[in-house]
Amino acid sequence: MKLHKDDYVLVDTNTKKPIEGFNIVYPLEEVRWFLYEGTYDEEEINEILKKLQSKGECKIDEGWSFVSSTKLPKSLQQKYLDYFKTLDKQLNATINLNQQ
Repeated sequence: MKLHKDDYVLVDTNTKKPIEGFNIVYPLEEVRWFLYEGTYDEEEINEILKKLQSKGECKIDEGWSFVSSTKLPKSLQQKYLDYFKTLDKQLNATINLNQQ
């Protein structure tokens, strides 16, 4: 299991700490939908998405940024990986129980 450069996390711009839980990771198209719910117009959204794809990070609001999951500090990357590994184990355990 690994993190992907095209999956983004909403973080505090100054601390780089996630604003949401480890269960929230946005693929690029979901970032678009997130921004549609704000005050951004189509041109601004497209600029943000281009910047995300080229730099892996883009400030979207005062104190908030989207950052590629692979550009997070290594300790946070590991926390995301640990969360998803635990989730994967739980899912496999549930599937195995249901197949018995």
